Amino acid sequence: MRWGCKSLPKRQQTAVKTHATKLSMQFFPRHVCQGALDTSIRIGLMLFLAGFALPCLAWQTTPQSQQMAEPNALANDKQNDKQAVQSEALSEAASTEPQAMASPKVSADNTFALADPQVVQLYSQDELLALIRQNEHLNRVKQDDCQLVRDIEARADIMKLPSYQFLFGDMLAYGVCVPKDIERGWDLMQAAALQGLPEGLEQLGRYYHLGKFVQKDSAKARQFLFQAAAMGNLPAKIRLADMMLEDQGSPVDYETVYRWLHHAVTADDATHQRITVLLSQLAKRMPAAAVQRAQQPI
Repeated sequence: MRWGCKSLPKRQQTAVKTHATKLSMQFFPRHVCQGALDTSIRIGLMLFLAGFALPCLAWQTTPQSQQMAEPNALANDKQNDKQAVQSEALSEAASTEPQAMASPKVSADNTFALADPQVVQLYSQDELLALIRQNEHLNRVKQDDCQLVRDIEARADIMKLPSYQFLFGDMLAYGVCVPKDIERGWDLMQAAALQGLPEGLEQLGRYYHLGKFVQKDSAKARQFLFQAAAMGNLPAKIRLADMMLEDQGSPVDYETVYRWLHHAVTADDATHQRITVLLSQLAKRMPAAAVQRAQQPI
């Protein structure tokens, strides 16, 4: 029950007091009622602020990073969509391109041909030296369809490997897979020989002996051949013996050349037979004591 605080007639006030007494309630003075009203207004304002004003203030004071997050998220979504489309296009191109490249070509006679040649591996040092000893290095370059010319040239001119200098020099001298350039080819073969390549020394000695690319010079021929033979080159030993039998050498070197040939090892029957003939002919020009010394174990 809410009680008013205005002045009432005495009769009504008496009734009210009597009623309040019956209900065991006290009569509140006017200033007490006014204080309760002020308290109710304050509570209402606080509830209003808590229910409406504070959320509004919180929305207005939202950090700028949160406000900018939405446009950035939209931009990122668009960028991700664009990248996804590009990746799908690239994957489709990659999946279709090998099929197009791998498809064989059909010639006029309805036969299939390979689209690309096989990849040729570069020669190792041991492999190349074996080819040079067998005099098959130029044929091997031809069989490989001249695919390694740039690699051979780089190892000869830039890396200055003697075996590749010899190979590329021979290619230039004979015009194999490259334009013929005898002078440059000779310089490369000479560079390989000066680095101590036995095959290069033997070839220069042979060319000076035969007059190939240069004028005949027996002295230079013996010089290069003697160095190659001392390093174990069998063709150089055989050519030196031939020159000795042609009286193009000093008898002082007979014993040395005889020793090299007598202790030579070969699996080729023709070469073995030729060495036997050379030894018998050299022995006729040598003292028996020199032959015995040359035949002694090394």
